[in-house]
Amino acid sequence: MPDPITQSLFLPFSRLPAEIRAEIWRAALPSHPTRALFNYRSDLWKQIDVDSELRTSKLTLPLNFPVASTSHEARHVAQAWAWHHGLTKMSDQYPRPFLRSFNPEHDILYVPASRFDCFIRGGPGASGGAAPAPDITSVAVLIALFDDRTCLRSLWKHYPRVKILYVILEATAETPGPGEWWELGEDLGGAWKTDWNDLERLKWVHEMAQSEFTAPPDISVKPEALEGIRRDLHAEHFEVRPVRVVIRRTTEHA
Repeated sequence: MPDPITQSLFLPFSRLPAEIRAEIWRAALPSHPTRALFNYRSDLWKQIDVDSELRTSKLTLPLNFPVASTSHEARHVAQAWAWHHGLTKMSDQYPRPFLRSFNPEHDILYVPASRFDCFIRGGPGASGGAAPAPDITSVAVLIALFDDRTCLRSLWKHYPRVKILYVILEATAETPGPGEWWELGEDLGGAWKTDWNDLERLKWVHEMAQSEFTAPPDISVKPEALEGIRRDLHAEHFEVRPVRVVIRRTTEHA
């Protein structure tokens, strides 16, 4: 026969006070949204007279929190968490995932190599260059694209407000697969940053005591490209940060 004292120490979940159940549901949610990489798409452009405008507000990620499907009570807690972090929309698809919108202060715009020219030109078929996009401050590209020095010069010219260029190492595909998205992985310990005392190079700045990249070689760039940054970039500095990415799926939380 079960010990009645032991039984009294372990109440069924449904018999716990509502406040405690809510705390348990909240503990099953992430503390805050991670930094996501949103895929650039050519259909984000809107033609305005002779210019084009990139509407990053159209970028969303469908996210489903498993805890939200547990019960009405759990879903109410998940909704409160989502609204607090700006995930205010839900799709009509089963199991009705939340929709996370692009946050330019927190998220990163990933531009695949096959779409980079479109990104620079200002949309499909455009040739005049992108209109100012003040909300884009962080862009990511694959290492293969970054090896082409015109990538940096084009980015500086058409998107002068970009502060950080993330260079993705060891990606297994050009874009995430269906139902997948990328987020930043491990910190590799530093970045190449502008050094206004040396217009020839971007200098590696080591930021962590233990890192596999203790002293990567400097990246040589043309002086006139850096002069362009000095004139046009609204930020006080520009950096190139090597990163790895982690594959997530829409059934996982973010």
